[in-house]
Amino acid sequence: MDQTERADSESEARERALHRARELRSFYSHASVFALVNIALFVVDLLTGDSWWFYWALLGWGVALGIQALTVFGQFGPFSPDWEERKTEEILQRQRDRDNR
Repeated sequence: MDQTERADSESEARERALHRARELRSFYSHASVFALVNIALFVVDLLTGDSWWFYWALLGWGVALGIQALTVFGQFGPFSPDWEERKTEEILQRQRDRDNR
C-alpha cells in the first residue's frame, strides 16, 4: 500500500469514527432529555391530577428512544453497525452485474 492509499484509508477510518461518535452523542443527549422531561412530567402529574397520564408520554417517547438505541447499539438486521456498508456493496454489485450484461 503506498502513501496515498494509506492516507485515504486513515481518512475513511477517521470519518467512520467521527460518524460513530456523533451517533453516540446524539443518543446520549436524547436519553438525557428523555429522562429529565419525563421526571418533570411525573412530578407535574403527581402534583396536579387525579388520574395518571404521564406514562403515555413515557411510553411513546420510550419507543422512539428504544428504536434509536437499536440503531446505535443493535447487532442484528438493519440495526447492525455494518449493515449499511454491506447493503451498499450489495447494491453496487447488482448494478455492476446489470451493466455487464
